[in-house]
Amino acid sequence: MKLNAAFLVVFTVLLTCQIVEGTRKQQLGRSWYVKDIIWSKFRYYMNKSGPKNTDCTCKTNCDMDNERKDDNGMCCRSQECCMPCNDTLQCTSLNGKCQASCEENENATDTACCDGLKCCEMALCTDDTDCNCKTECDGVIEGEDRGGFCCNNLKCCKPCTGICGGNFTELIGSFASTNYPCNYSNDQDCFYMISVPVGYTVTLTFTTFLLELPSLMEFDFVDIYDGESVNDPLLLHLTGGPFDGTTAQSTANKMLVRFHSDIVDGYPGFNVNYIATITG
Repeated sequence: MKLNAAFLVVFTVLLTCQIVEGTRKQQLGRSWYVKDIIWSKFRYYMNKSGPKNTDCTCKTNCDMDNERKDDNGMCCRSQECCMPCNDTLQCTSLNGKCQASCEENENATDTACCDGLKCCEMALCTDDTDCNCKTECDGVIEGEDRGGFCCNNLKCCKPCTGICGGNFTELIGSFASTNYPCNYSNDQDCFYMISVPVGYTVTLTFTTFLLELPSLMEFDFVDIYDGESVNDPLLLHLTGGPFDGTTAQSTANKMLVRFHSDIVDGYPGFNVNYIATITG
């Protein structure tokens, strides 16, 4: 806008200089012509700086009972673009709905509904659709999944799984300790064998990891071997935690994960994702 104003000043000066050089009669004729040009330019730039959306009613604050604020509309001088409410259930959010109050796993958006209602949409923090969001998880049949997310400080509860070990041959997969996300069972030795086609290597990532904390002795642990047996090179030895995000990489197409627990004290355990990538 400052450049436009400067342009108008220079433009006016140049035309004025031309008028001075002419005759008195020419000066009078040209001066009216210059005034018309300057006035038309002024009106053009004033309109250009105004609201882009002609449907807007530009106000300092919108009346939320009869109209809503439209963030996509533009008003000048920091005013809000106010649009009339055609429906009491109108919500400017594509995924939202108008309610008196938002439910437990919903978020109130910044966009408005009519008649004082709130525009509610599913919360962004419910990334894991398998979550059963509760205040407390039933420790017997379900447990808290620290990798899942719920709103309002609720816990992501999932059914406990009782599988110990397994064989995995897909290029992408996942597995978890016994009873995850509930506390793992005592006195267990579980072996998880990952075997993918020759020419691939395996990258394993712990999304969650928390075992019994070691003291004078190590009681519960996870060992990862670069091969198919405990006689192969040890890639990683983990106990205690948390070690969320820890990774291990094989040199060939096989990887063995061993989980051992002693006779007392269970902890949440671990959850693992793995992916096989072709070697260069």
